[in-house]
Amino acid sequence: MDTVKWANWEFHIKADQRAGLVISRAMVEDSESGELSVMYKGFSSELFVPYMDPDENWYFKTYMDAGEYGLGVTALPLLPLNDSPREARPKVTLVARMAASVGNYDYIFDWEMV
Repeated sequence: MDTVKWANWEFHIKADQRAGLVISRAMVEDSESGELSVMYKGFSSELFVPYMDPDENWYFKTYMDAGEYGLGVTALPLLPLNDSPREARPKVTLVARMAASVGNYDYIFDWEMV
């Protein structure tokens, strides 16, 4: 697990074989009240967006199938200048990106710190 400090953000980042990209202990420094905790732990594999099919065979599944198969094992390497930005603008946003291929679907997950 690595610690990232950028602008007024501080968080831990980790690639997990089951959960995929994990962001934890995300904090942002607020000029008025000091440091604020934004998120204890967040990972893409816990997102739940149903298929929207009320049939009893489908209603409980998620559209990404991440919970059923594990997002980390389907992760793909990111290629510089292809999968990551070609242009950098300092102190605008920081993006932690993960790409995965599940079945016939490709997913890109971005955690954006603004």
